[in-house]
Amino acid sequence: MEVGTICGQSCSGSGSGSGSSSSGGGSPPPPPPPAQDGCYGITYAGQCEPDGTVIWCENQSLQGIDCPSFGKVCGWNAAGYYDCL
Repeated sequence: MEVGTICGQSCSGSGSGSGSSSSGGGSPPPPPPPAQDGCYGITYAGQCEPDGTVIWCENQSLQGIDCPSFGKVCGWNAAGYYDCL
């Protein structure tokens, strides 16, 4: 409800001047182009993030495991991909 109240205040404040708030006065800007893949270049082999999480791409979707929460560290395993070790 608070969000609606805030929106209501800001919307009613711009009311008739809403055309002046957009520089183009027409349609909104186009959305950014889609990534070439759903994983932004991350492969199935994955990578370690600075916080210790291992991330990888599987079925065009990023997956991840927070290794430190399991008492492990992210690293390269003998099978040829990043994993919690």
